[in-house]
Amino acid sequence: MRNHPLSTFLAVANLVLALESQALAAHLNQTNCTPTIGSCGCVIASPGTYKVGLNLTASQGLNGDDSCISIAASYVTVDFAKKTITNSGAQPTGIGITTRKGVHNLLLEGRGATVSGWDVGILFQGKNSTIDNFVATNNGTAGFELSQAKANNVVNINSNTNSNYGVWVRASSFNQINNLKTQTNGNIGTYVGCSAVGPAGACVGIANSNSNWIFTNAIAGNTNYGIALDVGANVSIVTNDTLGTGGAHNGKFDLFDGNSNCGTNQWISNDSTATVSPSSCVK
Repeated sequence: MRNHPLSTFLAVANLVLALESQALAAHLNQTNCTPTIGSCGCVIASPGTYKVGLNLTASQGLNGDDSCISIAASYVTVDFAKKTITNSGAQPTGIGITTRKGVHNLLLEGRGATVSGWDVGILFQGKNSTIDNFVATNNGTAGFELSQAKANNVVNINSNTNSNYGVWVRASSFNQINNLKTQTNGNIGTYVGCSAVGPAGACVGIANSNSNWIFTNAIAGNTNYGIALDVGANVSIVTNDTLGTGGAHNGKFDLFDGNSNCGTNQWISNDSTATVSPSSCVK
C-alpha cells in the first residue's frame, strides 16, 4: 500500500525535529569557559574578558568542533598570556583556537603564546577584530587561517615551520595583515586563495578574497612561495615584504600573482632581490 503524502511529510518533519534537538542538546552540554581558562575543551559563550591561566593540551579534552578553545560570542577580549596550546599527537589534528562564523569585535592578545601540533593552529572566522602576537608552529594545513573573515587586523604572528601554509587567507576580504614572519613552511608563507595545495585557480562555490593589505612581512625559506595570490584574489596591496637579513629565497618564487598581469592587485616596494612572477607587475 502506497504511503499517504501527509504521512511522509510528518515522518520527515519528525526526523528534522529530532536532529535539531540533538544539535541543541550538544550545544547546551558544551563546557563554557570561565574567566580564567585552565584547560582545553571550553567555549567562550558570553561577552567579557578572559585570560588563559595555564598551558593547555589536547589531552585535557576538546570541543565538538575538535578545538581547544572556541569563541562563540562577540565583544570578547582574551589574554593568552604567553601560554602554550599544544596537541602532541603523532599527526597534526584539530584546531587550537577557533571562532564561530560572524563573531565580531574581538581582541585576541597572544603575548607570544605558542599554538602547535594542530591541523590549523588558529582558525579565525570573525570580523572587525584584532589578533596580535602569536607563534604558530608545527601545525598541519595552516598555522593561521582567515576563513570568511572580514575587516580584521592580523599583526605580529610568527607562523613558521608548518607543514603547508604559514598563513592562509581563504574567502576573506578587507583584512590588514602585517609584521608577520612566515618562514620555512612546507608550501607557502602566506597564501590568498581557496586551494589546499597552493595556486590552482579561482574559488568555486565560495567568494574570492579581495581588498586585503599584506605588508612588512618576513617571507624567507618556504618550500614553494613566500607570498602567493591565486586567481580571483584582487584589489589587494602587497608592499614592503622582505626576505630579511640573509634570508633564503623560496623554492619557486618569493612573490607570485596568479592573475593575468596581477589583475587589480598592487605590488609595491617589496624586496628588490626577490624572485617574482609575473615580473611585469610584481615589484
